[in-house]
Amino acid sequence: MGWQWCCIVILLAGTMPQGYGQAKIAPSVWQSLAEDGVAEVLIVHRDTSIALPRGYLTKEERGRMVYEMLQSHAERVCQKTEELLTAEGVSYRRYWIVPLVVAKVNVELLRAIAVLPQVQEVLLDRAWRVSEVQIHSDAVEWRDTPVVPWGIRHIGVDEVWRMGYRGQGVRIGGQDTGYDWDVPALKEQYAGYMGDTVIHDYHWHDAVREVNPLNADSLNPCGFGLRYPCDDHGHGTHTMGTMVGELPDAKIGIAPEARWIGCRNMDRGWGKPSTYIECFEWFVAPTDLNGAHPDPSLAPHVINNSWACPEQEGCTSEVLPLMEQVIERVRMAGIVPVVSAGNSGQGGCGSVRWPAAIYDAAYTVGALGPNDSIAPFSSKGPVLSDSSGRIKPDITAPGVEVLSQLPDSSLQKWSGTSMAGPHVAGVVALMISANPRLAGQVDTIEAILNRTAIPHFAPGDSCTTPSNAVPNNVYGYGVIDAVRAVEEALRWRSVYTYKTEQEPCALAFQSHNGGIAIDFERASSMRSLRVYDVTGRLRWWTGELNKSTFPRLKSLPQGTYILQWKEGSQRCVRKLVILQ
Repeated sequence: MGWQWCCIVILLAGTMPQGYGQAKIAPSVWQSLAEDGVAEVLIVHRDTSIALPRGYLTKEERGRMVYEMLQSHAERVCQKTEELLTAEGVSYRRYWIVPLVVAKVNVELLRAIAVLPQVQEVLLDRAWRVSEVQIHSDAVEWRDTPVVPWGIRHIGVDEVWRMGYRGQGVRIGGQDTGYDWDVPALKEQYAGYMGDTVIHDYHWHDAVREVNPLNADSLNPCGFGLRYPCDDHGHGTHTMGTMVGELPDAKIGIAPEARWIGCRNMDRGWGKPSTYIECFEWFVAPTDLNGAHPDPSLAPHVINNSWACPEQEGCTSEVLPLMEQVIERVRMAGIVPVVSAGNSGQGGCGSVRWPAAIYDAAYTVGALGPNDSIAPFSSKGPVLSDSSGRIKPDITAPGVEVLSQLPDSSLQKWSGTSMAGPHVAGVVALMISANPRLAGQVDTIEAILNRTAIPHFAPGDSCTTPSNAVPNNVYGYGVIDAVRAVEEALRWRSVYTYKTEQEPCALAFQSHNGGIAIDFERASSMRSLRVYDVTGRLRWWTGELNKSTFPRLKSLPQGTYILQWKEGSQRCVRKLVILQ
């Protein structure tokens, strides 16, 4: 289950028909065909590698470039598959964040698709019906609301508010069981709320169009394919409340002046690969309610993902690389993907085992209790499900008895890593609010969070990492510290240069570890680099420069500088402006 983290083993059996292209088709597809005569499949096409220009790019530039490159490729490579499906009268949905077509096919159509040279593999996109699924609620009936919940105080968010940073100018995305947009704690923060009117275009998307078989019924309290936000469970609304929620007597949200947009990816807690992928794609380039006119400039700065895609939802070993590619492209578009680690901690080490928490590209969050100890349910690394052995989680945040609002407007305390992830997404919003030039700089944001976290250790329960290691497989880099993260965010400097020279004087600069680093990607050799301030005073000098020496211009304050160097026989001059 998307947010329940149940552990169920499914055994598949079946024979694979012979024929050209059969190696591209996953065994589970044949199993579904044998049972039902049709199979809902992910038709994965040959992908393309994309790269962004080096150096500083704004979030808007990143999003636009990623969208344009991927959309163009998917349109081209999926064309023959779409023609086949159209000729057979089969409806389908194409995705561009990975070149993918989702459709229900029979055996004959499947074989025709599999032989197309641009088709790479065909995977199952359906949750298998299972029995005896236990649904556990961590809800605690609310009593005696504190003015500021313990988690907000514990990580210093209230102090950041006093500094004047409350998420202003930041868009937060959430994909979950949906959201009740007009509950009191969330209404004014909804990006579609305009006071006298509400606009859901570009602010809401529903990827759930039919009942999930794992629910074993045909009912949904919201319905399907909704054109307005609705929460069919309450889980999504609770998580969004922790990110942005605010009431006169309960300051429950980390970034109460941020604006939120949402996507429903689960039917009452159960999703499948295509619904998760669809929401990620929509966040990179939000569309109107008809799925048209995508606009990457409206993408969120950070996405909270308090869910998992276990094997019984379709995230089998064959699907893991596909989901990983999606997460990597979300990052490339300048969006921070915050993901909950999971609630399987009682299983011990290696319990971070499902997408999207397992990936290096995901910023994975474990859950902390009020006593600074890891919550017993919080999943631990290392990641074994993809054989990477990577350390997870990346960081920990409050996740026990977290107070937030539900669709019926009641306040309840829930526990889970689902509650910890929104704390981190909210702190990311505070950082960008403090320094808007951080928008889109995903690596930098995560590096700041890691460096400023309070290290914690788990002697005797280190899960293969040494007991004094940072990061470790229990706490990651430690407990998030909102104050230290925002203070370092304020110190981060973005750099731009006036491009007045042609090759061989091409040179780029980047912010790097608190200083300014020269990017040698386009410079073959340099000599005698000198940096002058506007008064003509020499501020820094070095003789020979190359990739191995990689100089850093440290401690230069805000201002304008003139750089001079020699490249072969060419004398180069460049103006450098540092913004504080």
